[in-house]
Amino acid sequence: MPISESKNRANRAWDRDNMHTVSCRVRTEDAIEFSEYCKENNTKPGAILKDFVYGKIRLHRELKCINEKEDLIRALATEVILSLPEEKIIDFIVKSEDKNAIAELKINNLI
Repeated sequence: MPISESKNRANRAWDRDNMHTVSCRVRTEDAIEFSEYCKENNTKPGAILKDFVYGKIRLHRELKCINEKEDLIRALATEVILSLPEEKIIDFIVKSEDKNAIAELKINNLI
């Protein structure tokens, strides 16, 4: 059963508001080779490009999530360390062998 004209208009309006075309220009010989590749693999250029784009988006989100988790862990660790008595913090820094932190302790005459 064919789609009605009103349904087509609604679909075009939705696409106009919610979709965006991503494209790039490539050399003619590369475009021809890519088209041949797609035909040989029974796929379409848009499908391959969509998979690539969505794969990059997934990777970006995963890395962003990892970075957020690392930031949270760092903040919690700092909070735990700072809740310790001063002498325990100094011992922790010295044992960690963090040269910058140790130098700062020496500058402030804490060790």
